[in-house]
Amino acid sequence: MADGGGGAGDLLSALPDDVLHLILLRLRSAAAAARTSVLARRWRSLWTTLPELRFPAVTDLARVTAALLSHDAPLLHRLELCSHDPAPHEVAAVLHLAARSLAGKLLLDIVMRKKRNPVAAAAAGIGAAFHIPCFRKATEISIRFAYLTIRLPPFGVFAKLSVLRLTRFRLDDSQCDHLGDIVSSERLVKSAIRSKTLLTVGLFELEELQQLTISAPMLRTLHLVHCLDKRAVRAADISAAALEKLGWIGLCDWNSVHFNVIQHLKRLDTLNLSVYGPPNLVDS
Repeated sequence: MADGGGGAGDLLSALPDDVLHLILLRLRSAAAAARTSVLARRWRSLWTTLPELRFPAVTDLARVTAALLSHDAPLLHRLELCSHDPAPHEVAAVLHLAARSLAGKLLLDIVMRKKRNPVAAAAAGIGAAFHIPCFRKATEISIRFAYLTIRLPPFGVFAKLSVLRLTRFRLDDSQCDHLGDIVSSERLVKSAIRSKTLLTVGLFELEELQQLTISAPMLRTLHLVHCLDKRAVRAADISAAALEKLGWIGLCDWNSVHFNVIQHLKRLDTLNLSVYGPPNLVDS
């Protein structure tokens, strides 16, 4: 940017790092932010100190791994990643790198093509279990795995977690209760969430879920979307004394659903809520 006297001073580069970070965060991806390195020496490694990294529609996770290895900020406050048909070991490499510095939000969306040659899929490792590390400092985790299988960390506590959203995934057969004190599950047929810090929980389209237990004294918001729809014997036991907002979308047999004290409930959202049970069941 030239000055009024016809000089060639770069006034934009003279701005402090936190202001330049705000400019780079306006770009749609980490790749776009990295491309600003060609502008001037001042910008060359600026993107590596960003507090947030976004990787939309990524096809080559090796580039994401390289970006995380180059990231120099002491903490990563937000990581967004959307990838199509990735190999499990590639996802694992990205997540293990991110777990070291993530101290905020993880938004992970894995999209799988419905039709794929099974031989090619096996050769690429697609269909194997995804390994999830322990994010000790994460405050929010939102993951969608398109009904893929995940393996949870054998130890560790998600001590800072306040928001948890899980969509369309299965747990590895060998695991029943390996997410610290947060989530335990038996292939998502039976699932339990126990946490003293969670404020928001969302469970979406867990089609095989038949039994749900939640014990979360600080929980304020709970969303259940098509998680208990199959008409079979099941039970939901929800203990959340501070619950203020409940969203239940799908079928519900109130004879098998137990809420332990919800006197603070302020909002109830339902859609296609069908109450079913014995013929003499009366709506209440």
